[in-house]
Amino acid sequence: MNQLARLAGDAALREMGMPLRSRTVPSHLKLTGTLDLEILEAAAAVVQSRHQALRVAVEYDPEQDTGRMVDQVSMAPNCRVFGGPDVALGDALAQANEWLTTYFEPTSGNMWRLALVADDRGSETHLFVGVDHLVCDGASIDIVVRDLANAYTSIAANRALSLPTAPSLLTFAETESRRLASKETSEDISRLAGLLAGASPSGFADLPLLEPLTVHPVGRTAGFRWIIDASELDARRKARLATGSLAYFCSETLLTAASVASTFRPLSVINYSSNRLRRESRGLVGWLASPFAFAQRDDAFTIPGWHRWYNTVALASLPLPLVRARLAPHEADARAMRPSLAIVLDSPSFESLEFGPASARPEFHLAEQAKLWGGPGQRGRILLNVQLIGPEAQVELAFEEGRFAHAITDAMACALGRELGRRAEYFVAGGEHAHG
Repeated sequence: MNQLARLAGDAALREMGMPLRSRTVPSHLKLTGTLDLEILEAAAAVVQSRHQALRVAVEYDPEQDTGRMVDQVSMAPNCRVFGGPDVALGDALAQANEWLTTYFEPTSGNMWRLALVADDRGSETHLFVGVDHLVCDGASIDIVVRDLANAYTSIAANRALSLPTAPSLLTFAETESRRLASKETSEDISRLAGLLAGASPSGFADLPLLEPLTVHPVGRTAGFRWIIDASELDARRKARLATGSLAYFCSETLLTAASVASTFRPLSVINYSSNRLRRESRGLVGWLASPFAFAQRDDAFTIPGWHRWYNTVALASLPLPLVRARLAPHEADARAMRPSLAIVLDSPSFESLEFGPASARPEFHLAEQAKLWGGPGQRGRILLNVQLIGPEAQVELAFEEGRFAHAITDAMACALGRELGRRAEYFVAGGEHAHG
């Protein structure tokens, strides 16, 4: 898997034509008390090959439980740096791991922030490869990305606020599929390859394109983090943006299928769209977001009543069943927040849940509540109820409050109906009823 990830990362970086330099790149890694040194070492390989030295920095904030960006990780409070020019990366990671597991409780819900710090002629590149262990209402919630191919694609994509194009990744996946021993993995890749080639019956070709919008830099990471100003959108453009955003799917999904075989693991998806990507990845639905939050955030935020969450929450590739959805906020600054919507594809018993002939589909029912937090006047709650019974799917969504309820609900229901490839009935606030 490490070699697969390195190949994917190098290919993605070459595709973008952007060297990894002076950026902070988020990814997620399950934190179970010890850091996965093999994965971290592999994640560092592409960075280390481009820089003179690599260190490991750990930032921990048990008091405020709030994330923050720092220009120099080594100068941050509650931060320890391990390694140096003469210290092997594996040794530095081991030292960091020992320090963490000795002094801090991994299941407390507090944030651990691990950074690989690459020194390059006085500048630093921060590659965040491990972030949170999340706790919500006493129940552990892990956001996991095990496939480094996805993390590397994220690196390349974030560098230019764009996405690697599908053809090179498609070629890569087809090549890798022949090398993978898992028959299921090869089939998954072939299926995804067909989707990327436009063979999907989902019918996304008729979705409207996103219209150009003004973007505004936010905070110190102005070249990396962007917020779309909702004030310039009229109702028509809001609806078009909400619907059109469904047509764009990060092609790193393809790499994920190659990396993790038939075992489902969430993957972070970059919420950025382009006409080129739309043409090359039509037929896939990926990231669902508030029409006004186009950002892959690199630092965490606090949700009242919750512990940490990230808006780079996850989406997985077809044909996985959708059984869980969550909403996450998008933080503009410490005092104002804009809502952002994300869906998580997951299954408590993935082995028995697959898309196939109607007669072979198992019956299951899962309802889950998620909270949408925003600034003044933007707080709301959404209830998602998904039922997959035989060949039909019924999706019910209801907003208790929230100024963007219709736009978000329409987008979400549209995606559910098309992705499941079945009839979807949905309800929006006010009793409005439609078919997707």
